[in-house]
Amino acid sequence: MNRRRALASAVTVAVALTLAGCGERRQRSAVAWVRPPLLFVAPGLPGDRILTGQLRNDTGTKLEVTGGDFAARAADGRRVPAHVVLLAQFTHRLPPYNRNDPVTRSIEERTGVRSVVAPGATTPVTVSWHQPAGAPVPTRIEVRGAALAVPAHARRP
Repeated sequence: MNRRRALASAVTVAVALTLAGCGERRQRSAVAWVRPPLLFVAPGLPGDRILTGQLRNDTGTKLEVTGGDFAARAADGRRVPAHVVLLAQFTHRLPPYNRNDPVTRSIEERTGVRSVVAPGATTPVTVSWHQPAGAPVPTRIEVRGAALAVPAHARRP
C-alpha cells in the first residue's frame, strides 16, 4: 500500500511539474549591461553622480524604452530621484524642444528621450543623480524587469 501511495505522489508531482512548464515561457530580462557601467563623481560637484554604460536587448524582440521606464533604487527598495538619457552624452534641448510644439519620435530618439533597440543590439544609457550626505545610495537601476547593478565606488576624473 505504501508503494501505491509513493507512486501516486510521484505521478502527481510529475504531472504538476509538466503542467507548470506548459504555461507561458518565462520572460528573460529585457536588458543587461554589456560590461560593468562607469560611475563618476562630477568634477567640482562632489554630491553629483553620473553612471554611463551600454545596455543590450536580450528579449529576442524589438524593445522600445524611454527614460521613464528606468528607476534608480537604493538597497532597501526606495526610489532615488534620477535623470535618464538614452545617449552616451547629454544634449542641449534648445528650440523647438522647449516649446509646446509636438515632438516627433525621431526627435525623441535623437535627443535621448526614447530608444528603439533591435534584438541583440545595444543602446547607451546615462543616469545622473544628486547624492547628498546620508541620502540613500542607488545600488541598482531597474528597467523592464531587470535589475542592473550600480558600481559601489565612483571614479574621480
